[in-house]
Amino acid sequence: SGTALNVVGGNTVYSSQNGVLFDKLKTRLLLYPPRKSIINYTIPSSVTTIESYAFRNAIHLEEVHIPESILSVGNSIFLEANHLKRITVHVNNTIYSSTPEGVLFNKDKTVLIQYPPNGPYTEYTIPDTVATISDNAFRNAIKLTSHIIPSSVHIIGTFSFYNNTSV
Repeated sequence: SGTALNVVGGNTVYSSQNGVLFDKLKTRLLLYPPRKSIINYTIPSSVTTIESYAFRNAIHLEEVHIPESILSVGNSIFLEANHLKRITVHVNNTIYSSTPEGVLFNKDKTVLIQYPPNGPYTEYTIPDTVATISDNAFRNAIKLTSHIIPSSVHIIGTFSFYNNTSV
């Protein structure tokens, strides 16, 4: 049913915690169950990598908290997590950052990784530090009716504005 992924204790490759799938040492978050009913999830501090598409189709998820420990985030980790309102990154994370409105960036804000699809705005001004907009960054952000893209942006990823009324 997609609400929990549970791994038996003797498995030498995978582990699970609260129904979320990890590698054995819980350093890689592999898959968050698409139908898991909680709306606010804090990634464990043992995790250093979030694999590509890890939160794909997480239909109930509204907030994700990324710990200081995260060093690597895969491609399109929040694809089709359309209720996501806010992504926060621990202030001491050296690789990633977030803004008060919950947008995920790399630390120096040159890469906009993810605007939460259910974010708060109808108009969003991309910071002029941004050079790259990642794949699927604004996908399904249907509340947005307007973007302001600064001249600093040189790369716009695949499907960055897919199913977005402002484009």
